[in-house]
Amino acid sequence: MSDMVVGPDFVPGNIFKQADKLPPTIRRVLVLPLSYNEAGTLGLAGKETLEPILRSELTKQNKMELVFLTPEQLKLWTGRDRWDFQEPLPHDLLKIMREKADAEALFFPHLTHYSPYPPLKIGWRLKLTTATDGDVLWSADEIFDAGDSAVSNSARRYAKAHLNKAPALQDSRGILLSPSGFGQYTLAALLDTIPSR
Repeated sequence: MSDMVVGPDFVPGNIFKQADKLPPTIRRVLVLPLSYNEAGTLGLAGKETLEPILRSELTKQNKMELVFLTPEQLKLWTGRDRWDFQEPLPHDLLKIMREKADAEALFFPHLTHYSPYPPLKIGWRLKLTTATDGDVLWSADEIFDAGDSAVSNSARRYAKAHLNKAPALQDSRGILLSPSGFGQYTLAALLDTIPSR
């Protein structure tokens, strides 16, 4: 059976960039723990599966120095182990993060949707903000549905280029059954849109 991928790619459309390049003052970014929707246990399962991949994909971007905050550190500093940028934040959160981590920016990752059964569906709301006033430098809010042919095409092309170490032995359709592989594709697709330095 042929492993050829035919058809258009999916292009994430719900992306905001304040500018094409990150400000030169943004060097050190504090990455908050992944927050998630509380629907059943799937949010927690998604966090456990995807947070290590998020760290890895962010690091691959190599656009800034990253400091990964643990849930325990965040709870010690703010009383909670995770924050979603869309909820009311403590008035002193930015000041605390700036002082404790010496960071110029904060990265808020939120898993909006996680369905690990075919067709896979993973949703992200990601925000990069300044640590001084919370000004949004970049954001992405997108759901990737493997049941959509364009998403499926893009995921399979990503698998062929980045995941299959022995292409003759593997089929790119496998990414459509792998929450971790599909999650890696979704993050790469979004994080590649972060402005350059």
